[in-house]
Amino acid sequence: MHFYHVVLLTLLAVAAISIDALASAEVSKLAAIKITPTIRYNDGKLLRRLNMGYNGLDTEDREISSLIRQAQVYYWTKMGKSKDYVKEALGLKGLKGTELKKNPKYKYYEEFKINSRRPMAVDNLETRQVKKWLYDEVPPQGAWSELGLNAIPAKQLMNNAEYRMYLRYATEFDYQFFQRVKKSDKLTNITPSPSPAEMEARIRIWIKAKRPNWYVEKLLGVENNSRAKELSREYQLFLKLQEAQK
Repeated sequence: MHFYHVVLLTLLAVAAISIDALASAEVSKLAAIKITPTIRYNDGKLLRRLNMGYNGLDTEDREISSLIRQAQVYYWTKMGKSKDYVKEALGLKGLKGTELKKNPKYKYYEEFKINSRRPMAVDNLETRQVKKWLYDEVPPQGAWSELGLNAIPAKQLMNNAEYRMYLRYATEFDYQFFQRVKKSDKLTNITPSPSPAEMEARIRIWIKAKRPNWYVEKLLGVENNSRAKELSREYQLFLKLQEAQK
């Protein structure tokens, strides 16, 4: 593999995993760097020369800059960033009409809008994390906390990438748990989540999966207790959503 390709892949990896700092001034710094490979076979070592502060972008520089931007678009889409956020990150804030569309960075904004309207392929890293939680039998509320969802206002959850990852995990966790419950009478009540938003998310998962009442009653610890069912906010929400789905 040529040195240039190694550099290109490295830059892509950095761009894909970095956080908001990459979305601002740091990108322009990276784009201004010209990496010139000088290969000499001297004692088996590969020497390279890194020239800083090169202002004229040649073909390789433009390719690197473009690929970094594409990696950013993927990252922003994956993290559920808003259109306003992306506009500002690309330096397009305040631009409209022809002025906006003439800007060289507008194509990345368009790419982001298109990607945000369609489901993205499941990221391998996310898949590995979900599988690890399942293997460790992490309760959904543990995943909720680990994803930092306690700090997200309930109204903003639907557009949050971490929330979608939580739903994916909690749905799979519930499916596997339900399969075990059907084969055994032993069932431990779940520990109520301190987050009403997290409990509501789990209840909606039960509704979508059409879980039977006895299963939900056992999980909430209200089986064979009509008074407890009446007082349980979670169970009453389950019944309300269940009725609305009919």
